[in-house]
Amino acid sequence: MNYTPSTMEKIPAWMTNASVHRKMAYALVVLAVVSGIATVATMTGRTSAATNVQTILNLLYVDGIILLLLGLLLCLSFLLFLAQHLIGSIGNKIAQSSFHI
Repeated sequence: MNYTPSTMEKIPAWMTNASVHRKMAYALVVLAVVSGIATVATMTGRTSAATNVQTILNLLYVDGIILLLLGLLLCLSFLLFLAQHLIGSIGNKIAQSSFHI
């Protein structure tokens, strides 16, 4: 009988995969640009839709959330990079000290 992990069990593995981080970052950047263009177009009245304050405020909230998610992803990537660097440095020091007799 084969065991297939659920999506919730796969998430920790995805969070340490650099390829997933890169794809998520690209998607968030594209989403931020599109959302920013929509916000500016709405604020300047270039859209055919009715422009009211609540619509603009909601678009600004969406822009902020997308940028916060992008910042969170960049911080996570940096922390993973830093952790790998520190583990590599410690491993390198252990390997060097074990060869000195």
